[in-house]
Amino acid sequence: MTTRRRKHHATGKILLRFLPGWIAVTVLALLPSLLHAQQYNNPGIMQNPILYKPQDYEARYFNVGSFILRPLLNVAAESHDNVYYENKNQTSDFITHLQPGLELSSTWSRHALTVGLLGDIARFKDNSSEDYEDLVLNLNARIDVKTGKYFTVQTSSALLHEDRSSPEDADGIKPTTFDENNLGVGYHHRFNRLTGALTLKKLDTSYDKNYSQDGDLIDNTDRDRSREAYNLRLDYLIMPQRSVFLNFSRNTVNYKQPIDDAGFARGSDGFSLRGGVTFDISGVLTGDLWLQYLEQNYDDPRFTKNDDMSFGMGLVWSPTRLTRISLQGSTNVLETTLEESSGYVSKLYSVRLQHEFRRWLLFHITASIFDNDYALTPEASAQTLSESRTKTVGLGLSYLFNQHFNLTGGYSFEKQTANLTPYEYRANRAFLVLAVQF
Repeated sequence: MTTRRRKHHATGKILLRFLPGWIAVTVLALLPSLLHAQQYNNPGIMQNPILYKPQDYEARYFNVGSFILRPLLNVAAESHDNVYYENKNQTSDFITHLQPGLELSSTWSRHALTVGLLGDIARFKDNSSEDYEDLVLNLNARIDVKTGKYFTVQTSSALLHEDRSSPEDADGIKPTTFDENNLGVGYHHRFNRLTGALTLKKLDTSYDKNYSQDGDLIDNTDRDRSREAYNLRLDYLIMPQRSVFLNFSRNTVNYKQPIDDAGFARGSDGFSLRGGVTFDISGVLTGDLWLQYLEQNYDDPRFTKNDDMSFGMGLVWSPTRLTRISLQGSTNVLETTLEESSGYVSKLYSVRLQHEFRRWLLFHITASIFDNDYALTPEASAQTLSESRTKTVGLGLSYLFNQHFNLTGGYSFEKQTANLTPYEYRANRAFLVLAVQF
């Protein structure tokens, strides 16, 4: 493996960035009810290409007392021509994935409980150092008080690995592993046409140490952090299937090591304000449209704030009974431990289309763009990453044997451009996935 990234050294340690998006891909592939806020949205091997199934092909389940049990298993094969996401001297490999999952959901008339467990075990044919085992445990609960009034509890624990496509990957002898623990509690209350929801969340992230190709220690202690946030959303129903909403969120990020190895205080606090509309037009076009302002301020006076005004959406359009299109546009301010950067604004634009050639034969096409804009210190050199754009396109075909088995084959192409050549790459991936559901 060659080194394609420019590294930042301080007091003998290499600073890495947390890439928060990988787990969303696994969750979408295995268990849609396990939700995780993410950045990464690759339409290839790890993302379920099936937006929906015809009703007669929906998976069956087991009744266990007052619960429903849904076991599932994906067995996947992937051909990847650039597993280290290098600008040159790419390394190709063949990867097998075993992805078991289990969901247990209550069928109670009052209250609700869902527990999910999923994993991804990947084995590389020629580069065994890249092997990984990811695991996610998730619990969601709803406690009903009265009609339109209820509490929610969401908690998850995940053991994950950092993707090699991270701009701050330090070329360790293996992918950097980390764990995330998330807890959220909320209360929802409906006042006639007005609905209010208050949610409190805490996310703790902790990284394991790694070693460079030369045997030097990569100590990630200064990356460990917690993020606390509260969110208030108000929805007002203006007519059936139409409402306007206002959403305010405030967060605080605290690092376990207040001053990192480069001498920066990376703690921060910020807020976002979002206003928009939610609608359902005869089931043909549903979703949200909004306008949003975000701002994040940092403890270190050398860091400039990150802010952005943007338009966003989450739409599902069904132009015919056989075609469904999903559109997404979102903006987030994310953390980084790059030495000359306080953080970055990440914008996602994506579209996914599914069309039924037959009830049992589904065609998919996906496209996405990620724009990352890094806020740099005044002293940052010209050799500092300031912006990148990642484009991904993919297509696939799914054959539904019956309610329990389906087979999907496909291809995706990913290209990243940046202000610095070492951060640019291309990657081609072909995959075949056998899904077993009960």
